[in-house]
Amino acid sequence: MSERAADRTTDGLEQASKSRANSWRALIGDGPLRSIVFGCLSLLIALAVWQFLSTFVFNPFLIPPPLEVARAAHEMGLKSNCTMLYGHIETEEDRVDHFVKLRELQDKTNGFQTFIPLAFHPDNTALHHIPKTTGFLDLKNIAIARLMLDNIPHIKAYWIMMTPRIAQIALRFGADDIDGTVVEEKIYHDAGATTSQGMHRKELLRLIKEAGRVPMERDTLYRPVERTETAFTVLV
Repeated sequence: MSERAADRTTDGLEQASKSRANSWRALIGDGPLRSIVFGCLSLLIALAVWQFLSTFVFNPFLIPPPLEVARAAHEMGLKSNCTMLYGHIETEEDRVDHFVKLRELQDKTNGFQTFIPLAFHPDNTALHHIPKTTGFLDLKNIAIARLMLDNIPHIKAYWIMMTPRIAQIALRFGADDIDGTVVEEKIYHDAGATTSQGMHRKELLRLIKEAGRVPMERDTLYRPVERTETAFTVLV
């Protein structure tokens, strides 16, 4: 695809997203929803998006540009995460451009709470011939994210994706969140992940403490939580 065609694709996607964003505003209104999860903020490069989606015979015009969805959510007062799926067909330049786009939107909306780098897991996918990411690349992305996205408060090292051991090391490379105990994870395990489906709270505490960090339980808005055997309290 030429650069001009990629630009036209981006313009078409952005136009299609505006009506969707307005529909989301009408749907959510003034309800109790305060934050949302974005798995769609994984690919922001127009050409890479087109190539990636066409691999799986998707119609990209049915998918609104993720930054526009995030912008609309933030303008409604909702907080969200943002992600980057890496280790597939993208280049290092694509990753840098992705970081820049996230940083620019955060400067405008201040709606992102945390950035989550997600390594592509090729097993059981149409891209199974692609090698898996290394621990070095995983930690490199954490460190670069912390440096470039200094306007996003938190960086998550998703232990199910990068294994508990690498996630623990990531706490010394810029991450301050390794996710929770989790009950059952589907996406990575359907792609052949061999990490555990969940982790006991005691083991999470041990990983964090041995990394020289202080464990703190939080809610979805990153407010500290105090837990007892029968209840938990948000500390505000």
